[in-house]
Amino acid sequence: MMRIAIVHYWDVMNPGGINSNILKSSIKLGEMGNQVLILQPRVSENQGGKISESVEVICLESPRFSPPFNYSRRFIEESKVQIENFNPQILHIHSHMNLLSHAVIGMANRNFHSIPIVFSPHFDTSLSTKSLRLLFPLFNLTAGRRSSKKVDHLIFNSNYEKRAYEKNVDMANHYSIISPGVDWNPTSRNRIWNEELNLIYCGHAIKRKRPERFVKLISSLCSSTQEMEIRIKGKFASEGPELEKCKRLARQLGVFENIEWLPFLKREIMIREISNSDYFVLLSDSEAYGISVAEAISLGTPVIISNNTALSEFSTNRGVIMVDNPDHLDSTVREILSMRSSSIRVGTTEETNIVSWQSMAEKLLETFEESVNQSKNNKNLGR
Repeated sequence: MMRIAIVHYWDVMNPGGINSNILKSSIKLGEMGNQVLILQPRVSENQGGKISESVEVICLESPRFSPPFNYSRRFIEESKVQIENFNPQILHIHSHMNLLSHAVIGMANRNFHSIPIVFSPHFDTSLSTKSLRLLFPLFNLTAGRRSSKKVDHLIFNSNYEKRAYEKNVDMANHYSIISPGVDWNPTSRNRIWNEELNLIYCGHAIKRKRPERFVKLISSLCSSTQEMEIRIKGKFASEGPELEKCKRLARQLGVFENIEWLPFLKREIMIREISNSDYFVLLSDSEAYGISVAEAISLGTPVIISNNTALSEFSTNRGVIMVDNPDHLDSTVREILSMRSSSIRVGTTEETNIVSWQSMAEKLLETFEESVNQSKNNKNLGR
């Protein structure tokens, strides 16, 4: 059994990939007999407490400013006290692009020499505003590089994330690649479509995910099947700043009625909709991993994804259409239509980057144990 302290810059109970990653892996670590303490700022109505017998969330003073400018001396002081009281064997800190995480790394490095520090950067080069894009290089080479030299081990979600981190921040000397988990053991199945083709997009309607490409794909499929007696149907389950732009584009292209416009779906409904669709589509410009793609493949649903960033790493799985140029979809449309009435095998392979939360937690624990043992060995050599 290990005592594992985790520091996060946001609320693990809120929606979002990083939040879900921390929450679900922590629950699995607890089920494996470990004691897990999650320290986070009070940024929502969540007041903390026991998630399970082995996992507890403690909410500390919230920073005055939002990430990335979320430094808080009070949070640092309170987290120091909580770490002292808990006396963990490992400290796992999350997220590169905020000041709070780097401040915690600095505090831990100064005060807890016997506790190895593991850092998950969740690093992505795609930023939402011009000001952040201008700040990013300086931030990486100052706060980011200093932190990289203070941690004992780095955990990346994908090989792409590691390469991006090394290109923009610093070399990763001690690291692991551990993909986020999915909620079920991946399944394999054969899929066939004929007279009707159903495609779905689930995710935030934000610029880097390029949701308008889904609309253009629907339009291209409709144009190419006018004489083929194939009904093209899309489901756009999304919210965000690009939503209205996508609706306007759909009207201009004459496919507004071919798409069912839905809000964010409840978890169980989203799973059912993805599972029942003929294709899940994500033609994004940048993904540090792509958890929605992993979930679709693990449900046995074929995917159509950009051949870029971390999405390229899903090519080892079955039932994947990789799109080299998502702004020119003619060849993709031909590939999709060539599959009509054919059996499409969907599933993971031995080289897959898709794992269950249980498998992810086991890999995390192995990494933590190795970091603790390495720390002990270094101290013995020092003596």
